[in-house]
Amino acid sequence: MRSCRFQLIRGKVTWHKEADVKVEAEDAKIPLVFGLKPAYSNPFNPNVTLNYALTDDGRASLRVFNLRGQLEETLISTYALKGTYSVTWQPENLSADVYIIRLQSGNDTSMQKVLFVR
Repeated sequence: MRSCRFQLIRGKVTWHKEADVKVEAEDAKIPLVFGLKPAYSNPFNPNVTLNYALTDDGRASLRVFNLRGQLEETLISTYALKGTYSVTWQPENLSADVYIIRLQSGNDTSMQKVLFVR
């Protein structure tokens, strides 16, 4: 942004030169869109990497459900700052099947299917 401004002090005008101003966030990796990114690799064996983005600070949970809607595992359940995160999930004592990954924070929810193969 360029501007030319002046300052009026007791009837005296002082002009200031134009200046280029660049404002950057302290952490340029703050996401604009909440949600899960595509799981890698999917289908998977023995593990899958789940990347997700939080746009607000707050309580966040990342849970795994079976297709009947039953909770299988809670991967994350904590207060988290806005930003991008990555979690690797390696199912133990679960059969090969389709699972639903659900990310929830505040009023926002994102879900996706992953396929665990043996």
